[in-house]
Amino acid sequence: MDVTIIVDGEFRGTSRFRVIRRLGGGGFGIVYRVYDNKRRSEVALKTLKVANPRALYRFKKEFRALADVNHVNLVSLYELLSEEGVWFFTMELVDGPNFRDYVLGEPPPEASDSDVPTAQDATLDFSKSSAHDVVARAIRQAPTTDFIKLRHALKQLAEGLGALHRAGMLHRDIKPTNVRVTTNDRVVVLDFGLVTEADPHNMMHSVDFVGSPAYMSPEQGTGKPVSEAGDWYSVGVMLFEALTGQLPFFGGFTEVLLAKQQQEAPSPASLSSGVPDDLNQLCVGLLRRDPRDRIKGRDVLQLLGATTPPRRFVESVSSSHRSEMLYGRERHTAALATAFERALSGTPTTVLVRGRSGMGKTTLIETFLREIQRASSDVVALTGRCYQQELVPYKALDGLIDSLSRYLTRQNQLEAAMLMPRDILALARLFPVLRQVEVIDSTTSRGAPIADPHELRRRAFEALRELLARLADRKRVVLFIDDLQWGDDDSVSLLSQLLRPPSAPVLLLIVSHRDGPGHDNRLLQELFSTPSPGSEALDLHEITVGPLSPD
Repeated sequence: MDVTIIVDGEFRGTSRFRVIRRLGGGGFGIVYRVYDNKRRSEVALKTLKVANPRALYRFKKEFRALADVNHVNLVSLYELLSEEGVWFFTMELVDGPNFRDYVLGEPPPEASDSDVPTAQDATLDFSKSSAHDVVARAIRQAPTTDFIKLRHALKQLAEGLGALHRAGMLHRDIKPTNVRVTTNDRVVVLDFGLVTEADPHNMMHSVDFVGSPAYMSPEQGTGKPVSEAGDWYSVGVMLFEALTGQLPFFGGFTEVLLAKQQQEAPSPASLSSGVPDDLNQLCVGLLRRDPRDRIKGRDVLQLLGATTPPRRFVESVSSSHRSEMLYGRERHTAALATAFERALSGTPTTVLVRGRSGMGKTTLIETFLREIQRASSDVVALTGRCYQQELVPYKALDGLIDSLSRYLTRQNQLEAAMLMPRDILALARLFPVLRQVEVIDSTTSRGAPIADPHELRRRAFEALRELLARLADRKRVVLFIDDLQWGDDDSVSLLSQLLRPPSAPVLLLIVSHRDGPGHDNRLLQELFSTPSPGSEALDLHEITVGPLSPD
């Protein structure tokens, strides 16, 4: 077994990964250049800077959010791993200057505190601040901007960001150091530590103040709802800097954020001579204070001559109108609804949705979950997925537990406390991300550790069963685990304990499985094996999703 070595907070490598050097660090993680003995090549490896439950949740989310998003201008992610309690993931190693240095051919000026990335819970008080004298002023010496390079790099940046948005994601930390240019002039967007899902029909005010103040949009700086327009504003700041050699607003943390709320950014042409008119107008349009007035992403792509593929319905940021994706799946939807009704009537119910790749299994289930959540606020849908490129404990349950922890953090302490099982300490030992829930963290900090790993596992399994049972007594609970074919034996053992009669939690469990070459049924057979004589059988329903009829 590989043994991860951490010395003084630094990753020292494993038998598989040999550290070459540290590349840098941000608010959450540290990135190293390493040699991967399995791949037989150098890769970038990112570890957590601070190993706390909330940071771990963000870390896993960063990897999983981009697991299925492939684009030449987005960094490729390889594997998410956990060894001896240390989490890290590997990704493409991108050598080359950052966006600003590539375009201007010079290192950046000394950073102010408005350049530093942040991620914290914050309420900003502007009452004693002033935006006076923080707006960029005309400069005597124009920057030596290579406009050919700038147009080439800006076009690729827009294409990469557009691909991210079409996948329903927001970056929230676009800035020069998160965009690198390789030796063959390929622009690559990096660092998805602040990535979040975009849903314009369900935008919420965030208590998290995240991003880099110098580059973030006015709305992001005050915790207002964020959208694609926020990322494009950040591109506008990068363009402004490339055209003028300075930021549109400068100064301290609070002064910059206040200025963005009160004033429009100056035009690059008003500060620097020789700015091409089209780039000046694009920059002004991207830096509009009101996100509704900014140039839209598709217009940016068209203005730059970038590729603008049709916005396929399945990739749309809006996820509330996908019913047309279910055309021809009425029978499958009805079967899911029937199973849900059985669970509501008091019968723990399991549905296996299976079929070959590309048949629409995930879309079918996700659309069904949205519909039942829209119909009743009492529905709690906890979702997870097995990822082929992950080597983590309980990989079929890990994402689902993350979803559970997110749900619990949104409840008040009294409501969360009423759901707590007796052995929550054991469950939090198996899934540390649960400790981001305040009531769990306070409980585990007082509990005595369980030394025997077998006893720890047994008590953790029982604790999860009890927690879900208590939740199901109060809410209509649905669990969804996608792509079980990439699961693991430990997860199957936990699921078997969770589902076993009698007195199983009264909920609906939906499991999807990909059939076809390279995907055997071993885990299905273990999970849904015939019960021993005298034992109760699972209430199991199977839905096979095949090709749509041409009629």
